[in-house]
This record gives sequence, structure tokens and C-alpha cells, in this order.
Amino acid sequence: MQTLQYERADMFPSSPALAHDGLSGDAAGPVNLPSVQPPSPARPAVPDPEQTRRFLGYLLEPGSCLEIRIFKARFTRTGFIGPDDRYSTTLAGWFDDADAAVADLGRLQGVSAYVTVNPIRDDLLSRTCNRVAKQRSTSADADVAAVRWLYLDLDPVRPADISATEPEHAAALSLRDKILAENPEIAEAAHYGSSGNGAWILVRIEDLDPTEGTKHVGAALDWFARTYSTDAVVVDTATRNPARVMCCVGTIKAKGSDTLKRPWRTATIDSPERPLKAVTLPAWVAGHPATAEAKASRTEPAASPGKPSPGPALRGADVTIRAAAYLDKMEPAISGSGGHRQTFDAACALVKGFGLATEPALRLLQQWNGRCIPPWTERELLHKIEDAIARPGPVGYLLDARPLPGDTSPRPSPGERGSRPAAASEDDPRPAIEITVEHHLILGAAVGALAADPEIFARGDVLVRVPLVSAAETIRADDDPYSAGRLAKAIRVEEPIVSSLLSRNATFYRMRKAKDEEPYPVDEAPPRFLSSAIPALGSWPGMRRLAGITYAPYVRRDGSVVEGPGYDPETEYVYHATCQLVPGPEKPTRDDAMEAAGAILDLVSQFPFAEPDIDGAVWLAMLLTMIQRPAIKGPVPGFVFSGNNAGAGKGLLVDTAGIIAMGKNLQASTYTDDPAEMRKLLFSIALSGCAAVHFDNVENGSTYGCAPLDSAMTAAEISDRILGQSRTASAPFRPVCVLTGNNVSPTADAYRRWAIARLVTNEERPFCREDIRIKDLRAHALANRPALLRDALTILRAHARADRPGGGWAPLGSFGEWDAHIRGAVHFATENDPITTMLETAEKRPERLSLGRLLDAWEECGRRMTVAKAIEESLSNGGMREILAELCGGKTPLNPRTIGRYLAKHCNVVVDGRKLVEDGEFRKATIWAVAKLAPDSPH
Repeated sequence: MQTLQYERADMFPSSPALAHDGLSGDAAGPVNLPSVQPPSPARPAVPDPEQTRRFLGYLLEPGSCLEIRIFKARFTRTGFIGPDDRYSTTLAGWFDDADAAVADLGRLQGVSAYVTVNPIRDDLLSRTCNRVAKQRSTSADADVAAVRWLYLDLDPVRPADISATEPEHAAALSLRDKILAENPEIAEAAHYGSSGNGAWILVRIEDLDPTEGTKHVGAALDWFARTYSTDAVVVDTATRNPARVMCCVGTIKAKGSDTLKRPWRTATIDSPERPLKAVTLPAWVAGHPATAEAKASRTEPAASPGKPSPGPALRGADVTIRAAAYLDKMEPAISGSGGHRQTFDAACALVKGFGLATEPALRLLQQWNGRCIPPWTERELLHKIEDAIARPGPVGYLLDARPLPGDTSPRPSPGERGSRPAAASEDDPRPAIEITVEHHLILGAAVGALAADPEIFARGDVLVRVPLVSAAETIRADDDPYSAGRLAKAIRVEEPIVSSLLSRNATFYRMRKAKDEEPYPVDEAPPRFLSSAIPALGSWPGMRRLAGITYAPYVRRDGSVVEGPGYDPETEYVYHATCQLVPGPEKPTRDDAMEAAGAILDLVSQFPFAEPDIDGAVWLAMLLTMIQRPAIKGPVPGFVFSGNNAGAGKGLLVDTAGIIAMGKNLQASTYTDDPAEMRKLLFSIALSGCAAVHFDNVENGSTYGCAPLDSAMTAAEISDRILGQSRTASAPFRPVCVLTGNNVSPTADAYRRWAIARLVTNEERPFCREDIRIKDLRAHALANRPALLRDALTILRAHARADRPGGGWAPLGSFGEWDAHIRGAVHFATENDPITTMLETAEKRPERLSLGRLLDAWEECGRRMTVAKAIEESLSNGGMREILAELCGGKTPLNPRTIGRYLAKHCNVVVDGRKLVEDGEFRKATIWAVAKLAPDSPH
């Protein structure tokens, strides 16, 4: 007789139900035990309530409970629990009283009972307390209080839905004893026994939370399966989930029919009563990795019915063999734990993933079905295959050489939010969103899915998308190599496209119920309410914010250069690269900056600037502002190009700067004096996120500047009503505004917001000039754009390396950051101030000149008088008469009300160190006086 030698026989006595050779379980020292050869039963199996009570006592601890589950069962008229092959009903109950559980288990007739291994939260006692009843839901992984046991299920390979033969049963028990003998640490922590058809080992581990426990239990099972599974007996790796059930010890394992060759048997516990030494599973797993080396250290098992070898060679083998290996790696379906979903997933893998026909798919599914609890009928499996065939989607997506699916990641519990429905592909990265009546949860999950889309952003309180544009679309190189292509821009997300964006970023499913009332997922389209709810939110948690779009590299505030395309979280800008960069000096100096400025300004040296140095500095400031706009947090001034004649080159100057900074001409818009129309125009510009806008051809001799435009140029955001909707929205306003016209001048509030370049030509038709050095300046700028961008970045980098020095001036009000980044950089590279003409225009504005002449006349007539006295003085003072007549629009006689309103409007306005102030009353009339201010006086 073959023998097995144990070092500690007191821990592993041979099961009394299997062998009796007179050996005492209490003997000490090495003991030779006979190999397990269970005799054929001479009588039917009978339950053992005492073993059940003992086993449940190991599992039950204060503060927790366990679930007893019986598949395909019903209550008979006589009060027993018998088989129910018609409706596949599941009976279950939650127990914290072992005696009550033993009493209910005593009613079993011809059905098997199962029990949860790990402790269940005692809240579930409220479902059915200490009694078995028909259940819609069973314990899920989320209901497990802690992972306390490592469950090894040793299952002999055999056809589905039948009991094991005596040799098959003996092989499982023999493998159990081998595992215990070769792993003393596991043996000291384990209860073990017979499951009726196979063997089981229940290893006590230190408590782990369900997430960590699932991970480490799965790794341990992988190691045992790789090390000990054979062609005859396999270590089931599907027992990794915390809510897994096992056979209930002391009850009869009734599978198939009770025959002499394959009889029913009682599940037993064969280990002696003794304290267990809990295993620290994470440390044990670290010392027993289930790696490829461990797998290679033993012979790979050959393929057998229902258990094909899962080795890498299968990936290039016959499709049917590969599909069988794929199913062998999938967890079995467990009733009450997403069984419908798992079975449908398996059917989809066969007919959709591997493209199998119905017959071979059914054959493979029946082999896999042997591990399911309870197994499905052939009719049910065929129905799952038909549903999988009817599901739309690609076929053959598992035929490539991708790795077979591992089972180290647990499947989500049924109904878990965000879990993937059965119809989804294993490789689909999109989150799955369950459709329920809780719309706020669906809305939050949908927003979270959209936040992962690289094209979708929040711009103010408006949702926009920036469609990705390929390099080929950006610059079209066809018959005209300088033809500008399409640039990326922000497009408002509106209701008609929300559904398509959602389906691109997420899958949606709804839980349905089959006839046995167990829910299963069905794919659905995104709910309609999301199309209107998402754009109307106004705030989208997790969504990236979009400040604007730029088309050239720029220098960050810390001096580094943003060269790679994409989204920059620091500036909240999307950089759409439109050309290849040319490397510049590694550490640029001021000399490098001045040389680069000279090369750029050489482009525009042929334009008739009134003052080439000053006006050229304005154009250079405009170019650098377009490039550097993402790094400037605050507002920037606008740029005006005013000519004395049509065709002087104003638009060409603007287009040249736009081609260098963006790769194409600036977006042109028509300037309007209507405040309402201007407000709408500015809001549409803000929503688009464009880098610059060109107000072309302002009316000859007119003024520019109005309340909406003046406000937008010094504001961080602007707001207006969304066209076609009744709600108001806001968006950042960050474009560089450029304006062109002939002999145009600023209004009272616009003069400090615009840098002005003047073009003065002596040609009657300057557009017909023949002395132009660069005939096609636009094409020249586009062809040399990489080098010109390099020169512009050289100026900005050199200025940043020098700590952004200025010109000894006070910061420009409202435009402090622009003053530091651009005004200082232009002065650094050219020694010219780009706002010289702005200051000159401010000095010469008509309102200031009129007020200055009034102050002169007021001082000349006495410096202190009422309006009536001033009119009286005008009769003898020509200067006073002239200015008062101008204030009244040239009308006579002079109107005291008009003059009084003008004085009130210009009260305390300083001109040349003087201002007009109220200085008391005379007969209820205000006395106006001229106050002179000391140079250092704040007042």
C-alpha cells in the first residue's frame, strides 16, 4: 500500500469517512497514512447535523452573519425543501444562529446547500432573519464585512451536472493532502474536508478589507492553480470574490442523479479541532508570485475536455481551442451575483469575439457551464447565444494575438454603479453608466465621462469643444502652397450633438429582469434629458477650463517655452501647432533680442510709417502680444493702424502679423457703433476662443470706441444672452483686438485702451506702388514663418532671462502684465516705447483741449465765478466767449443749463496740473473755481 508521510500527523489525520486503519488522530511524531481510497457506499448518503453545527461555528463570529443559499429549490407541500427544475428559484436566508441554520438545513431533500465563506454585514439579517425563504437578491461583494478565509476548491474534471466517481473523488482528496503536506504554513491555518465530489481547504487569514482581500486572494489562487492543477483535478480560481459560497458541510451534495457509479455524498470536515494560526496573506503572496517562471517550473497540463491548456501557444492555435482557453480563464456564473450578465458575456465572447457559429459556441459554453452555480439548461444557454448574435457590434475582435483575459481583477457586483454591462467589450475603456430613476447620479456620471474627452472644455459657464485638426488640414499644400487651412477653434456644445458626444465617451445600460427575476444589463442610448441638462448646468466638476487657443509657442511666466501641442493646465490654453519650429539661441541675450527685432522689423520697413521707429514698435508689440497672450493673465490693449489714404497697407500689416503668429490672416469683423450689435459680436468672439480679431475698415474720419468694446477690453469675462435661449452666460474675453481705418480717432474713454500706429503716404494711389521690395509679403511671411517665430521667441526669452526689465516708467493702468511682458520686451529689443503714440493721442484728444482752453479762460476772468458770471464775462473776453459758444454747439444765446452740465461732467478732471472744482454757492448757484495742484499732491 502506498503511504504519505506527514511531519505532524495530529494535524492531518485521514478522514474517518474515507479510511479506518486503527491509527489514532492523537498520535505524535511521523505517521504513515494510507492513500485515500474511499469505498463504494453501501447505503445512501445521510446528513450530519453535528458536523454542520461545528462548521458553522467556525464561520460565525459576533457582529456578523452568514448566508445559506439553495439553488433551483422550492418548498414542498409537506414543508421540506426540494428541487425546482421548472422556475430555477433561489432560496436563501441570513443567519447568526447556528442552531436555526441546522434546523432549516434538516429540511433538504434532493438539493444542495451552500454557505458564504466570509462574514456578511449583519444588516442583511433584516432581509430574512434565521430562516430560508425565496429571495430576489443574495449577498454581493459589497455586503462582505471582511475577507477572513482563503477558499481552495479542488474540483475533479468531469462532465457538467453529475457527481464524481470514486476515483475522481479520491484524486481530489489526494491533491488536498499533497497541498497541505507541501505547505505547512497553510496547513496550520486551515480547516479541510470533502465537498462530496471534490475537496476543500479553508485557510484562516488575517482580516482584509474586501478590495485588498480580493486582490490577494486572487493572487494566491493563481499560485495554487499554476502549481497544483492537473489534467484530473483543478484548483478553481473563481473563488476569489468575497461573497463566494461553498458547499455546506454536513449536508448532501446532490448533483445529477444518485447512481452507483456517481453517488451523492455528504460534505465533510476532516480536520481535527484545534486553534488556527492565521496567515498574513499579503506577505505570503509576496513570497509566492504566480509568475510565468513559476508556471514554467512545472509541466504545462495538456488540453482536456472542458479544461484546455491556457498556455501562450494557444494564441496562435485553432480558433475553437483559443475560445475554449478564453472561457477557461473566465469566472463562472453564480446565481445572485451577476450570473445572467456573466453568461451573456461568455456568449458574446464566443460568437462576437471569436466569430464562432451557434453549434461550436454552444458546445464550448456547455463545458464552461460545468463550473456555474447552478448550471444552466441547454435551452437557456442557447437563448444566451441567440441574444449575443442579435447584439449589434463588430465580430472577431478577440481573434488577434492580445493576451488571454486574466482573472486577477474581480468582476463588479451586480447593480454596482459604473460597472460594465455584459454587452461591453473587455477592452472598451469607456465607463458604463446605469440608467435609473436617480437622474442626478446619471448626470454626474455623464459629466465625468465627458470630462475625460480631450476635445471638451468649460469656457466660463459655457460648454465648448475644440475639434482636433490634423496637420494636413491646418495648412493645405495644394496648387497654392501658401493657402491657409483650417485652424482649431472652440465651438459651443449644443443639444443636438450632446448625445453623440456621450456615446463616444461612455456606454449606457439599463438593468432588466428575466423570468427568474434576476436582473441583467441591456445596452441603451444616452437618456434624452442629458442633451438639455448638460449644456444648461453652467458648472461641470472635473472639466478642464479653456482660456483660449493659440497657434504659436509662447514663453511661460517662469521663462520656459511651451513647445509641445495640446492643453497647458498652467495657462489653460490649447496650443494648436501649425508649423515646425527652428531652434534659437540656448541662452539669448539682449544683443540676440535686438538682432531678432531688426530681422522682424525689416519685413515692414517698406511701409510709410509716420515715425518708423515708434510706429514699427507698435506693430512689433502687436505681434508679440498675439504670440505671448496665453502667458498674460490680465487684459491687453488693442492696436490701431490709422492711415491717411486707402491702400496705405494697414490690412497688410495686420495680416502679416497674423500669419506669423497664427499661420493665417486674422479673422475680420465689421466694426459697428451700435452697442447692442457690438455686445453680441464680442460675445460670439469670446465663445470662439479666437486668438485675435480684426475690425476692418472703420468709417473714414470716424471715431472708435463704445461702451461694450471699452468694457470688454479691460474685463476678464463678458456676458450676454445666448442666441436662441433665455439664459445669460459668460465667457473669458482674451483676443487681441486690432482696428484699421483712415484718419480715425478714439472716443473719450478709448484713447487709453489702444496703441496707435500711423501710416502717412504721399501717394495718391499707394496700392499701385512699384518700388515694393517684397512683392508678396503674405507669402513671404508664411514661407519664413518658422524663422520669424524663432526671432519673436528670442526677444521674449531674452527679456524673461533678464528678469523682464522696463523702461523706468510706471505700469500702464489696467494693463500691468502686458506692460511687463510686451511693452518692456519691445523697449528691451528696440529702445522704443510702443505706447508713445497712445500718450500723444491722450494729450491731443479734443475733450482735453477744450477743457484746457476753458480753464485758461476761467483763470483769466478771475478763477472763481458762477455760470451766469462767466456768461457775463464772455461779453468782454473773446476767449471765454469762444469756448462757451463751443460748449453750446455754436448756438446763441449761450445756454446756462448746457454750460452747467458740462462743468459738472468735468468737475475734478485734471489738465496740466489744474482742475475745475465747486467752491461754494451764491444765491443757490454753484461757484466754480480753478484749483492748481502741487506736483506731488495727490489731490
